[in-house]
Amino acid sequence: VTLLGRSPLECHDAPAAWQKALHGFSWLRNVPYDSDEETSARARVETRALVLQWMVRGRKLAGAASDGEVVARRILSWLAHSDLLLEDADQRFYDAVMARLAADIRQLDTTWTSLNDEGRIMALVARVTAGLCCTDGAELRVSSERGLHRELERQLTSDGGHVSRSPKMMLALLLDLVPLKHLYAAEHLTMPTALAEAMTRMSTFIAQLRLGDGTLVRLGGGAHDHYDDVAPFGRVERFAPEGSVLFSTSGFGRLAAGATVVVADTGSAATSGAALAFEMSDGLERLVTSAGLDSERSITHSDVRHSTLIFDRGGSLTRRQGEPTLDAPSVAELMVADDGSTTLDATQAGYYGLGVAHRRTLTLDADGATLKGVDTLRPLAGVQVVDALHYAIHFQLDEQVVVTRLGDASSVDLTLASGVSWQFRAEGARLSLETCVLAGPRPKTTLQIVVRGRWPEERALTWQFVRQFTRRDDAGGASFAQKASKKPLSA
Repeated sequence: VTLLGRSPLECHDAPAAWQKALHGFSWLRNVPYDSDEETSARARVETRALVLQWMVRGRKLAGAASDGEVVARRILSWLAHSDLLLEDADQRFYDAVMARLAADIRQLDTTWTSLNDEGRIMALVARVTAGLCCTDGAELRVSSERGLHRELERQLTSDGGHVSRSPKMMLALLLDLVPLKHLYAAEHLTMPTALAEAMTRMSTFIAQLRLGDGTLVRLGGGAHDHYDDVAPFGRVERFAPEGSVLFSTSGFGRLAAGATVVVADTGSAATSGAALAFEMSDGLERLVTSAGLDSERSITHSDVRHSTLIFDRGGSLTRRQGEPTLDAPSVAELMVADDGSTTLDATQAGYYGLGVAHRRTLTLDADGATLKGVDTLRPLAGVQVVDALHYAIHFQLDEQVVVTRLGDASSVDLTLASGVSWQFRAEGARLSLETCVLAGPRPKTTLQIVVRGRWPEERALTWQFVRQFTRRDDAGGASFAQKASKKPLSA
């Protein structure tokens, strides 16, 4: 948004997300008030002037200012940065800020139940925070703690996930809860056991949905490009694969061996926008990713934005036919073989009007050097099967991956920025390279591998990623040694 000499409060034509961030005051965390004395003093004066201008405008502000989620965010922001706003402030400004805080808290008393899931938790966290920070706030704190506990019990799954199945939303909720833990300690109070246990479950879940670079997967609509937000849960430099795990209730599976991490979506079609999609990293580098979704787009059933199998929606096949049925069950299993390899076997049972189910098996060998996948279509019992179906399996690559075609039509070389090389091979199938756009604040164009097939002639396609170079850590630092890994595909 370009101000062109205007006050930010006059930019009524700004995007909705920008307006919410403005009126929620989350930008206060970027004010350099802890720098040198001169910079800090100037930051305080300018920030307080804008806050005063905002309060003077009062009811004339744009509608975003009174949105329940924005009100909750504003309470949290003002309380978190109270030293910036109120330290050595004159009494009139101090009283005005406190009066506005009190009004916002009263608004949430009656409106928080009308908010969406994320907004309800944010509002209750804001009320608990206010109860901890304000004089005589014990009654507000206790009642809000009870409400927050009920909401977390309603929204969290037994394995620590969220009913939305959105990793991005999970992280946002957890980041709102983390400061509460420190605030209880600062006030010499014990955080309620139920809240502490919920945070532990959420933290464990989030940790398993991080790739080797420490960032969250983009499955379910996430578009995280930085690891700043997950820093509280372990610095990237120390992040290491934590083993393979299956979250059956939430619908996510993780394979980890050596430096390789694979995270897959195994959830039901009713909540999954990326049925059987996966992402993959080698060390601190992403290899297979998801294009993610723009904030203006729905995340429901948008498989073309993920690394998974999709049906051709052209010709006589409608979009509705090419999507999983909402009540179709998903089944997933995690198995460890005698040779140390781990297999994630998941099935999405049923597509509108097609009469077929999609099964994907992902097998990561013991040292993380080979990921083998098999995508299989099978007919559903008692359902009329469409005579001919065209489908495509997409593997969306990180923008840092350099792709080189090899001598045949079924394999390509993939080189990471570090020099580590992987080879992708598809058994008995031709592959193509196509462009796709990675969503985010600054969309980026990258390549995707696409392997196409036709039902019922090709009921299964086998493919694999094989590392050609591996890292060797020695006293001189990281180097690379070529590995003879021209393994043939096996059934």
